[in-house]
Amino acid sequence: MSTVAAQPAIFSVEYALARLWMSWGIRPTGMIGHSVGEFVAAALSGVMSLKDALTVVAARGRLMQDLPGGAMMAVRLAETELLPLMTPELAMAAVNGPALCVVAGPYAAVDAFETLLTARNVVTRRLHTSHAFHSAMVDPVIEPLRRELQRVESRRRRFPTSPV
Repeated sequence: MSTVAAQPAIFSVEYALARLWMSWGIRPTGMIGHSVGEFVAAALSGVMSLKDALTVVAARGRLMQDLPGGAMMAVRLAETELLPLMTPELAMAAVNGPALCVVAGPYAAVDAFETLLTARNVVTRRLHTSHAFHSAMVDPVIEPLRRELQRVESRRRRFPTSPV
């Protein structure tokens, strides 16, 4: 699935699932999100309207779609073990657990890193992504996305208390 379609789809599923839980009486006292999930949390908490959140996520997807492709790979190593092995082209895209990280970067750099780690018997798994998200490769979208966000009315956070 293309990034331009995937990001709004991810947002929609996450938002719908959260609203379903709320309709069952499960009420948040706080919210966090990662990547597209940050916009879901912002919409659910009232920091931005649902319409504004969808508009920003759609713009983010379009901006990211136009970037050069890249790769992401999950690695079964602690961040402290992984960082010294990484080359400057790679980024630590996420630390998901004590011994589970995600690296991102250009295809060739991730390919070479995968070969190095495999030779060291480190478990890796390529992620099915079109781009090297959460890396310097997405820096070109920062300013256009910032301009998009400046159009959004920011509100004081609130948590939904009534059923959907």
